[in-house]
Amino acid sequence: MQTLFDSNYATVFYITEYSEVRIVWKDVTLTFEQYQTPFLKALEFQETTQCDNFLSDTRKQRIISPAFRKWFQDYAIPTAKSQGLIRGAVVMSGNIFKKYYLNNIFNTTKKFGIELKFFGELSDAENWFKIEKEKL
Repeated sequence: MQTLFDSNYATVFYITEYSEVRIVWKDVTLTFEQYQTPFLKALEFQETTQCDNFLSDTRKQRIISPAFRKWFQDYAIPTAKSQGLIRGAVVMSGNIFKKYYLNNIFNTTKKFGIELKFFGELSDAENWFKIEKEKL
């Protein structure tokens, strides 16, 4: 596991075993810049390293503004797809606001042909990546 970015609001890792960029969000209210930065670090890394998988651990992430989500949908998802992203996983807890946010993200990833799944446990997401890698 290689740390690409670490702050008081998020950590970004690259996990070679799964060809995965992972963002682990921390329990902090985010500014727009703080929301963008981990994704921009991930996308910057993807410019030079093939990353088939992306995982966002949102269990501690607070409510996200619709404007933040719109940027993610309009910029981060298409950019990641153009850089070769195949699938994404979200590890989440079940509050209603997060489900609404993630349902919107799901609809966008579908348009770009990125398979997205939701998990309650990190190990389940990792197992999915492992199974998909073994299919290659």
